[in-house]
Amino acid sequence: MHMLEFVFLWGAVVFAVALALTLIPDHRAWLARRLGTRVGLGVPADLAASVEARVALRSRAACVGALLALAVSLAGLSLAGVSIGSATPRTDDGLTVVQMYAVLGAVSIGYSWGAAWASLRSASARDDRPRVARLTAPGVSAFVRPGLRIGAWALLVLAASAVAIVALGERPDQVASLAPCVALVGVALAGLVASEVLGRRVVRRGRPAVDTDELVWDDALRSETLRDLLVGPLQSLALGGAYAVIRPDLSGVSAFALFPALIGAAGFVLLSFVFRADRRRFLDELWPGARRRTPDEEARRIAAAADPAGATAR
Repeated sequence: MHMLEFVFLWGAVVFAVALALTLIPDHRAWLARRLGTRVGLGVPADLAASVEARVALRSRAACVGALLALAVSLAGLSLAGVSIGSATPRTDDGLTVVQMYAVLGAVSIGYSWGAAWASLRSASARDDRPRVARLTAPGVSAFVRPGLRIGAWALLVLAASAVAIVALGERPDQVASLAPCVALVGVALAGLVASEVLGRRVVRRGRPAVDTDELVWDDALRSETLRDLLVGPLQSLALGGAYAVIRPDLSGVSAFALFPALIGAAGFVLLSFVFRADRRRFLDELWPGARRRTPDEEARRIAAAADPAGATAR
């Protein structure tokens, strides 16, 4: 099976199955528990249904976004004259890999845009219950470290520089072969711009909460959405500049192009590690000292919420 054909088939099956699983209650509960484990929160019993519904909506919208990105990528490659199911000559293997990663990058960005849509849609939900809110509105930096956002733009500059240097040093008949690398950088640029615009909207339109627990979980879901918005473009950049200089059909690439490409690849690895270690930033910034409640503490909280007069008397 051709590599691109495998990517499209694999992506369609995985996201279609993930979309179907969000309809199963036990899977929705598992998604909520998994997110709670990742960010260091427990799922409150009285908020479990609401949290599970929001996590399921997020997963469902993200899968739809990824499937739409797959369809757009397929159409784009077809318009570019790429035959998905045909055999590819050995000399084009490098280009095939770049095309494959361009598709994966587009799918990752589509996934994150779907998650952002779900976050904005959840923020528009309204009911008649009393609401609480924090005194000051948080910024994007409360959820994603500013250095990560700056680093993402720096990787974009490095990848674009590598592709541009290679293009300037090649013969006119070879410049066109860099189109997939340019597509990777272009997809990443669109993703980074969207991450800045959508990220601010997601933070600005926080969902009104009925109590502190719901507010914390709203922050957790927004944090995951903002992270997804930034991870997608970074994945597109992982090979954008690197494959411009190590493709098998190019020879004698200048060190001026090799340097930004390798630095960009190393930077991607570094940022990936920081992303994994920084998942609970919103807790440190907005809820210092927050932790999971013990089962006894959770039982007392639910009892107090059900009978506030009795809790006060005791």
